[in-house]
Amino acid sequence: MFPGMPTGLPMRASASSPFRLSPAVSLAAVVTLTLIAYLPSLGNNFFNLDDPVYIKSVAKWTVPNVLGLFLHGREGYHPLALLTLSANYLFGGLNPFGYHLVNLLLHLANTAFVFILTRKIVPGGCVALATALLFGLHPVHVESVAWVSSRKDVQYAFFYLLALLCHESFLRSRRWRLYAMTLALGLLAILSKGMAVSLPLSLLLVDFAKGRSLTDKKVWLEKMPFFALGLVFGAVSILTQQARGYVPSGGTMAPLAERLATAAYALGMYLYNFFVPLRLCAYHPCPETGWREILLGIAAMFLIAFLLAVSLRRSRLALFSLLFFLANIVLVLQLVPVSTFIIADRYNYISSIGLCLLVGLGIEAAARRSKKMVFLSIAALVLIAAAAGWHTFNRCLVWKDTLSIWTDVLRLYPRAVLPLQDRACEYYAAGEFALADRDLSLAIEQAPYRTELRLLRGATRSRLGDMRAALDDLNMAVRLEPQNARAYMSRGLVFYELREVAPARDDFSKAIELSHGKSAQAYSHRAMVRIALNDLQGALSDANHAVDLAPYLPGARANRAIALEKLNRNPEALIEWRHALNLDPTSAQAARAVARLESAMKDHLADTPNNATGK
Repeated sequence: MFPGMPTGLPMRASASSPFRLSPAVSLAAVVTLTLIAYLPSLGNNFFNLDDPVYIKSVAKWTVPNVLGLFLHGREGYHPLALLTLSANYLFGGLNPFGYHLVNLLLHLANTAFVFILTRKIVPGGCVALATALLFGLHPVHVESVAWVSSRKDVQYAFFYLLALLCHESFLRSRRWRLYAMTLALGLLAILSKGMAVSLPLSLLLVDFAKGRSLTDKKVWLEKMPFFALGLVFGAVSILTQQARGYVPSGGTMAPLAERLATAAYALGMYLYNFFVPLRLCAYHPCPETGWREILLGIAAMFLIAFLLAVSLRRSRLALFSLLFFLANIVLVLQLVPVSTFIIADRYNYISSIGLCLLVGLGIEAAARRSKKMVFLSIAALVLIAAAAGWHTFNRCLVWKDTLSIWTDVLRLYPRAVLPLQDRACEYYAAGEFALADRDLSLAIEQAPYRTELRLLRGATRSRLGDMRAALDDLNMAVRLEPQNARAYMSRGLVFYELREVAPARDDFSKAIELSHGKSAQAYSHRAMVRIALNDLQGALSDANHAVDLAPYLPGARANRAIALEKLNRNPEALIEWRHALNLDPTSAQAARAVARLESAMKDHLADTPNNATGK
């Protein structure tokens, strides 16, 4: 791979470090500081993006359910990560503390592994301390730790780093049991997240850092099983993503030149966010490629090329650091677009180890210059660690809940549609309808023909009492997607509020047709309209259908009760009202109806003996 590399280059730094540290004390300090920086994450809640789907991947642990994760995948192919999240759900339910605790423990273990691995590659404790400290405390990793669904990142890194450690031990001992363990750990890493297919490249780089010749056939033969695993599971991951519409077909992709420019820009953003972590957030939308993006991409490519050229001449370890970063980031540079975001902070989790090591090597190199530089290097490391730890502590607070996360994203991208839409949903759920309307209106300015936005704003404006404006949005939603059952059902509700019951009935009928008679809500709503039209038998029939489809739907029970009561079938109506009240104890309508009918029936029973006596 590097046959022309000068043989006189030092394979590793000198064994004498500019300052000596106890490995145990260093490791304990790094892990403790990392724990302190991430403590706020333990009090955080879930994030509405992916968490609800991921957590309940296996709500019931049956053999078919567990096998289904491995055979079919879910939201991508990372079955082992979903399995550990499901274990959290099995033992802790929906208490977020347990999920965050496991993520944090995995990150602490990964930080310890980075320290140990670095010590095995670079002698002395200075570089290992700086590398592990920066890895543990760097705020770019908050997303991987503080987001429950990012379990796959910290979990695959756990197995990935263990595989690298086993491989390094194999290189020293040549014990094939360690080789088999490396292969098994590599498989576990891939099953946790597909990004682990880069493992064989990292193994080759460890060989390179340890001084093995990459022209030796034996080196490549050892890696063949790892490449085979990568090819097989890489294909599985791509097919899974394609099945869910995340990977476009070749004919719909942007031209190669544009994708290369996008990849260069993404590389620039990963480097920028590592060295200047001031624009970190949960979502970085894809920009339109302009001069700013092109210049950043060109600058990133020149910087990488320059650093590679300097490292090639001066330091095998620096070259290893840069290549480790590139080997683990290249797969997520959007050469094949898989999402609406350009980068993700979590994708820089493993790859950042190379950049952390580069910083550590720089600090040690500076310390070697003089005794004065030793103190300056220590001071620099302390300042970097303090700044990183403080930033990480505060970013963990940002990840406290969905509203806080999307607000943070909109601080950087105030017109991004997805954050505006999801924050509006949070406002809607909290009853802040005016704020939800504001966000949705801004989102519609960016994407006026997106049906979901029209549906959401229609629902929001109906809650604000602006029925005509809501109707305008829902009319647009119907025009945009004439086969969308939800659009007709939402519009039907607005028509009903406007007392236009005939159009409401027609919309609910259309919703029933489009849902192939499977929508309990649509039947329940049409029953409500038929009651208003005094079509009591039709209303009862629709309510019966709704109850059959969804026995636990309070509205369906209530509409059946109303129809029965209007048909003077009060005993049956009372049973239905009681069902409705049990399903929704806060329903004042159901409570009043139960009280009224029970009172009427008591009066009836009380009058019956008197009537008999009178006769």
